Amino acid sequence: MNTAVILAHATKLLAAQKPHPFLALPSLDQMSAAIGAGQDALDALRELLEMRGDAIKLSLADPLRHGYRLECWERADKLLGNAYDEEAAKWTFGTNREQVSELYILGGNRSSKTEFAAWLVVQTLLAISNSRIWCFQTSEKNSVHMQQERIFDYLPAELKKQSLRSDGTTKIKYSKANGFTNQVMVLPNGSVCEFRNYKQDIETIEGGEIDMAWCDELVPIDWIKGLRARVSTRNGLLLITFTPVKGYTPTVKEVLQGSEVIEETEVALLPAPADIAELCRLEPDTVIVRKPRRYRNGFQLMPLLRKVSFPRTARIIYFHTLENPFHDMARTIRDLEGAPEEVIKVKAYGEPSKPVANAFPKFSNAQVIDSEKFEAVKRATWYHIVDPCSGRNFFMIWLAVLPDRRMLIAREWPQLGDYIPGVGDPGPWAKPSGNKHDGDRGPAQDSFGWGFIRYAEEIRRIELELGQRWGGRQRAAGGSGEGWAPIEIAERIMDSRYASNPTLNRGASTTVLEEFAELTDDDGADCGLDFIPGPGHTIEKGLHAINAALDWDDDKPPGRENQPRLYVHEDCDATRFALGEWTGKDGQKGACKDPIDVIRYGILSELEFIDPDYPRGYRGGVNGCRRQGGRMSTIKA
Repeated sequence: MNTAVILAHATKLLAAQKPHPFLALPSLDQMSAAIGAGQDALDALRELLEMRGDAIKLSLADPLRHGYRLECWERADKLLGNAYDEEAAKWTFGTNREQVSELYILGGNRSSKTEFAAWLVVQTLLAISNSRIWCFQTSEKNSVHMQQERIFDYLPAELKKQSLRSDGTTKIKYSKANGFTNQVMVLPNGSVCEFRNYKQDIETIEGGEIDMAWCDELVPIDWIKGLRARVSTRNGLLLITFTPVKGYTPTVKEVLQGSEVIEETEVALLPAPADIAELCRLEPDTVIVRKPRRYRNGFQLMPLLRKVSFPRTARIIYFHTLENPFHDMARTIRDLEGAPEEVIKVKAYGEPSKPVANAFPKFSNAQVIDSEKFEAVKRATWYHIVDPCSGRNFFMIWLAVLPDRRMLIAREWPQLGDYIPGVGDPGPWAKPSGNKHDGDRGPAQDSFGWGFIRYAEEIRRIELELGQRWGGRQRAAGGSGEGWAPIEIAERIMDSRYASNPTLNRGASTTVLEEFAELTDDDGADCGLDFIPGPGHTIEKGLHAINAALDWDDDKPPGRENQPRLYVHEDCDATRFALGEWTGKDGQKGACKDPIDVIRYGILSELEFIDPDYPRGYRGGVNGCRRQGGRMSTIKA
């Protein structure tokens, strides 16, 4: 058989094969070279194609053991600490839980995020005996067709044939139409997988302990918060997968707000405009910034990995559609040709479009700090600012001013996670809303029914806590008690409208300021707190002042001449949420308006650092003072 005939047969055989991204076919040039070397090329080709066909069939029949893994899967496994032991021929999972216990996979259409999640669920069930996993979808029907079908596909072939055993140790009864019987699967090693949906009562997730929860598509933010407690007791994983086609849902907003891109890549579907492309050509591998976009090597950069501001063990990983070679890439490129940039970002790269702009566009992770990064606060002047309101709890902050005029909101009240005597953890002050611009009220706003004396006691508790944490000053033995002293307060500021409200006490009309100043305890001892009214400027002026304090040039390296003036401690959940969320569109009833108000009062009061070593004695604390408008204001701490 001559070369031409052999090549004709080879061409016919190759044309009958389906393409596969991992199992390439030999080219005709390679066949010609093999024939020229005297090999029995046609028989070798038939054998190769038979082996290739067997490999494809095996990967479809048993994808858990013989399927093909994508690069984005490898990135996710590395992030989670999942690793395959070649010698033991098995996977280990969760060796990185202390760093990443919550993973959001934002993916474009057909980017394989559901495939990866199903694979991870089955591998975890098999690797950890007696493990328990809950899988969530928007409805039972979607659970059957979008989760259960994929999980069944990833079960080893021998388990797919098993049904309900009489001893109850195994329950794998599945149909394509109805999913797993009773929405549950039990493996021979005692591991259990339950399938649930968001139409069920959220109380159904209370009280359980699980090793992993997989929430797919449009999970409500309240469910995520509830599931965090369920996985924490077993050092488990909370996995959330979705394509953000609906844009900034409350869940998307919660996780992306304040997040920081820590890995990014050029993307083929978003080429740079001509002038930027020319700059990229002249400066290869250099990031070119044209806010809010970033470019490199002629293409826009899109994120691959983000670090979430809260919780700190959460990460966002992106699965890009063009990373999945098993779908029709040419069709995706053709469908998105000429589409708006926002559509391309969502459908190809999993990045949602922006929400309604909030009032503080410069607020980001750059202004959120932890205790270790702010040791300078030990030499600071402290201010206490209060926004009281009838019908809900006061909102308060303690703000430290440093010698270089930087300001830190170091503590808020009520504060999520704090144990308030007689109350416990107050919960969040505000939370994302599905239909309000400025969020929904949280349980921390519900009135504790406190009077002024109880508030004064709580203020003392917080200031003693801050003294121990950052004050660095201990009481002298034999004086007013051993241990740490509270911070010294230079000035206490209160909303001027509420501060001047008349109250009726012992038959006489007094103001709230007077009530606080004249407080006495049960023994008749003075426990008063001296407040001054906050400035009465317009809201617009206050917002401008806050934005000025948050402003810095984030295109340049941070330094003494380029840094924000206002910072927020990471524990101040309500303040961080308000700065990232508040638009003002919900008016006076906005759920996160109070934190913005206290910041306004502080910024507009032109708070200053008071050097305790100043020879004229300007200092804060007991009988301390600071100059205000040419007069001296005595403050009683």
